[in-house]
Amino acid sequence: MILHSMTLSGWRCFTGKFSLGPLAEGLNIIHGPNGTGKSTLLEALGRGLLDAHGVQGRQIEAIVPWGRDLSPVVTLVFSHA
Repeated sequence: MILHSMTLSGWRCFTGKFSLGPLAEGLNIIHGPNGTGKSTLLEALGRGLLDAHGVQGRQIEAIVPWGRDLSPVVTLVFSHA
């Protein structure tokens, strides 16, 4: 699988729309100061690949930005085989 891009909104520190990409087919490095959302990007990637579409409850409440009434959204663009 090759990840080409990722777009997310309503995830922890990303209240608005945030896009990452286009990504190269080789090694891509995400860097930045503490608290800027690197771990949140990896969490969104994992949940986008592994969670069922209808996940609800505490699992979703944990990733919604505090004090906001937002629905977390992640869109992954990738190719396989």
